[in-house]
Amino acid sequence: PVTSNASVRVPQIDEPYLVQVFALDGSIVYSQEKFAKEGEILLSLDQLKNGLYVISIRGLAENRQSKFVKL
Repeated sequence: PVTSNASVRVPQIDEPYLVQVFALDGSIVYSQEKFAKEGEILLSLDQLKNGLYVISIRGLAENRQSKFVKL
């Protein structure tokens, strides 16, 4: 399987983040809750085709980021 790595910077807040990766057609290809104590989340996404994805990060304190990441 092909593994793509995407590193996403987030606010340095010790709280869980819901990390979701969407394809451009709106389907969810990854969804997991993570802790981001160091301000960076490393995603290892298996079996994704090359292309553009939307990474949505939603924290419990309503810190929101959306980034377009080309894998």
